[in-house]
Order: sequence, then C-alpha cells, then structure tokens
Amino acid sequence: MCISPTLAQRLNYGEAKVDKEQKLLYIPYTLKESTKFHNLYGISIFYTQDKGKTYFGPLQNVEGDVGQDITPGEKLIVWDYLQEDSLAFTGQNVSFKIQLTARPDPRYLPGPEAVLYSLILPGLGQREVKPPSRFWPVHTVGVYGFLGAGVLMRIKSNQTRDQYLQSNTINEAQSLFDKSNRQRTFSGSFFVAAGAWWLADMAWVFFGQKKPARSPRTGPPPRKNPKTRCRKSACIWIALAPSRYGASV
Repeated sequence: MCISPTLAQRLNYGEAKVDKEQKLLYIPYTLKESTKFHNLYGISIFYTQDKGKTYFGPLQNVEGDVGQDITPGEKLIVWDYLQEDSLAFTGQNVSFKIQLTARPDPRYLPGPEAVLYSLILPGLGQREVKPPSRFWPVHTVGVYGFLGAGVLMRIKSNQTRDQYLQSNTINEAQSLFDKSNRQRTFSGSFFVAAGAWWLADMAWVFFGQKKPARSPRTGPPPRKNPKTRCRKSACIWIALAPSRYGASV
C-alpha cells in the first residue's frame, strides 16, 4: 500500500514506505505552524478498509511523532501493523484518517506585555493572545466612546454652572443648579463605565490567554462515525492508492 497525501493547512505528507521484512509502515509528514503563535499538537491515527464507512483506532502500536505535545517540524510515524490488536486489518483497500488537535504551548504564552498593549490602547492586547480576537476595535471604540461622552457631559455641566452663577431669579438658579448636577452625574457614570470596560479588557487579556485554542479545522468535515470520535476535531485524510508508488502489504 502507499499514501497519496491530501494538501492541508498544517500538514504536508511525504511518501509512505513499507518495510515488508519488519512489517512496519513509515509515514513521514511536516507539521507547519500556520500562525505567529506556538501550538502543541495531538495526533491520532485511524484506518478504514471500506472507504470510510467504518474506522478502527486510534492505532496503538505506533511510535515516533504521534500522541500529545507534538511540536511543528519534520515528523515520522511508524506503525507496527501486524501487532495491532485488530482482527479486522487485512491490508487491502486501506486508507487513514489523522485526527489533529491543538492547544497553546505554555512556553510561548504572551506575558504581561500583552496587557501593556491594552493599557496603551483598549482592545489592542486581544490581538496578542491565543486565540486572537478579530473584534478588538470594538473595545477601543467602546472605551473611547464612553470617555468622550463623559468629557462632553462635564463640559456641558460647567457651562450650565456658569449660567447658574449668572441667573437672576431663584427658580432659574435652582433649575440650572439641578441640571448641572445631573450632567456631572452622567459625566461621572460615563467615566466609570469607560474605566470598567478598560479594566475588563486588560483582565480578559491576562486571564483569557491561558485558555486552550480550539482545534483547527484542516481537512474535510469528519464523518459521523462514533468509533473515530472525530466530530470535534480536525481530520486529515490520507488515501492509500496501490498504483501510485507501487508499494503494497
């Protein structure tokens, strides 16, 4: 058997080789980091002999770059297929599905400098965390919107207070005095809202960066097969084409 790789966002496959004497299958691949962030990957392998109707796995008798905490780079998986505890394996019409999951590498999580970005500009730090937020400008607009409203109401309050000082009647003075106080209260409320939003943004950046990233989708949608348990993970498909490389089991 042989492997005809399907191009995927994070995985590139080399030509699989079969060692008939040792009964081993070698699957080389390159795992790419597609973002500026660093991930650790979990890789599991399943196989099918009926064009995807039934999958068996994850395979247990595998060595090399498989399992948890796999880093990007050139990798190799070795499968001792005769030792696999599966009576269903015949070596005919075999294809594989690789399940790929990802989580942030704790060695490269953004530190306090990510919070400094949000301290300089609300929301900016959310571009530096994992996963990054596409809606970080909303926080910038929201915080500065409240700040602007607070400044505007404070200016209006001062103007109303000047009118109060120049009023000629008691009723007019009382009305302007109350209006100035209301405007000052609104101004303070807007400032408090802006500060709370700003602090919440910095807190989210500091604590939210430690949450695992969702599993990347790097292949076709997985089939609904309970044996693969692949509905919440990305799957890479590798078709075994007996005529492509001339290798067989």
